[in-house]
Amino acid sequence: MSGIKLPTESWLEGINETLAKEGLIPERRPIEAFRRWCIESQQSLIFGAEATKVIGEWFSRNTAYGLHVRQPFGRAAFYWDMAFVEVAMPLVFGSPQIFPLEQLRNVPTHLVQRLASSPDSLDAYLQHFSNAYGVFVMEENIRRLDEANPSDVGQFVMAASRQLSSATAALLSSPPSAKALEDSRLAVEISIKAVLILKLGHTDATLQKQFSHRLVPLRTELLKVKSDPGFTEAELAIYPEVAARYGDLPDDRANLWKGYELALRVVAMTFEIIESDLLARQ
Repeated sequence: MSGIKLPTESWLEGINETLAKEGLIPERRPIEAFRRWCIESQQSLIFGAEATKVIGEWFSRNTAYGLHVRQPFGRAAFYWDMAFVEVAMPLVFGSPQIFPLEQLRNVPTHLVQRLASSPDSLDAYLQHFSNAYGVFVMEENIRRLDEANPSDVGQFVMAASRQLSSATAALLSSPPSAKALEDSRLAVEISIKAVLILKLGHTDATLQKQFSHRLVPLRTELLKVKSDPGFTEAELAIYPEVAARYGDLPDDRANLWKGYELALRVVAMTFEIIESDLLARQ
């Protein structure tokens, strides 16, 4: 903790008042407070550092943020040893090094060591972490870029992000909920539609009329934007039809994982396209 500057009570009260006047909802104030504290104090902080803890705890105690968020700023699920384990997304400012294995939460040391010593599993985890962290960072960037000129694209991005968060929560519940498969499917659908709106001029109405909720035709349309989207038509078969939400969903953990991993992969790819396009328009 040596050398780390911590925000004072008066600074926290002041920044909360400022963010409230700016119209920032309680759930988003802590991450913005982190960002501004890092700028003012000229520090690069990673998730779990003492200053981030102080800020997070203050907002939990003093705003409605505490009613809604009792978890890391971002989190994902990873399937290991036939169980879903939590992966915390590090809150990073500046360019500190991130150690993905250290982001596993409540996983016994010997299981982490097993993962580290298994090349194939480790590669899968590192890729999954990269996708999850990319979504976490790009979602916030897209939100900021879209704030100046709110659009359907921004709304679709936020909706896709919410579906992924819901899928994560469903997988990390005890026992894991099969609803994660439905949430993952919707995240894929919504994120693809966001790209089609941005790049091909579709509207919500035209998308609904032409594609409804059919993933394969949506992927075919996506090929006009990206010739190799990084997922196949066959992979989409893991998802049940939308009507299945009214019936029983499969709860096989391996299938839940396949659907979730695919969703993170697709959302990371689509968010990258959207972020790049919005940045180019600045």
